[in-house]
Amino acid sequence: MFNIKRFVSQIYVSTAPLALLEARHHFKTRHAVQEWLADEYVFIHIPKSGGTSLALAHDRHESGHYCYQKILSMRNGRVGSGAYFIMRDPVERIISSYKYLNILNDKFGSSPVPAANKSKNIDDFLEKYIFKIDVNDHYFFRSASCFIRGAPRCSTWMINFENLSNNLKIFFSEVVGEQMVLPHVNSSAQRSDDVKIKEENIDILKEIYKDDMILCSTLSGKPFARVDDADLADGA
Repeated sequence: MFNIKRFVSQIYVSTAPLALLEARHHFKTRHAVQEWLADEYVFIHIPKSGGTSLALAHDRHESGHYCYQKILSMRNGRVGSGAYFIMRDPVERIISSYKYLNILNDKFGSSPVPAANKSKNIDDFLEKYIFKIDVNDHYFFRSASCFIRGAPRCSTWMINFENLSNNLKIFFSEVVGEQMVLPHVNSSAQRSDDVKIKEENIDILKEIYKDDMILCSTLSGKPFARVDDADLADGA
């Protein structure tokens, strides 16, 4: 049956400026994010990087995707003891995002990024959409390094997505001083070996997300690390 509300929504998300899409997302998550604002450590939820599982472990709603500076303003400037986020390889994150958006479309007949659902495959999606926008203007594809911009590097922690459950348990025990048991949800967050990207497009993605690649390299083999351990340029 034709759904006029869904049709209008799809037209909107297909044509609206990226800033309006982010404002729409923040409006929809305005109540959920309140559950996270009193924490001593600020959680920055990078899309498709384990945030849903973390929310379940806290018995909360998902926080929504907000940059650090936006969260800080909602906390009335209270920095607390630090900030943390889950760092995932950006190529894996893009693959997971593509799969997730198509799962949403198959289940509900729409997704927040219709271009993913209209593409023939992931390379088509990259070449016709991702490579034609500034990803840092899009709340769903924004780089982790952009999400955390402005956070004090000496007290901002990144947690390795690989072996996430164990890494979060270690981080919360050693840094936050709490016990954490992480459930696994959302099958699109699994390693995405069944979706292949052309090598030349992987190289382009790595250049687009070059600062995130530096963060991943810093985390290699570690459960977590501070952002100031990474060799990021000033202002990155």
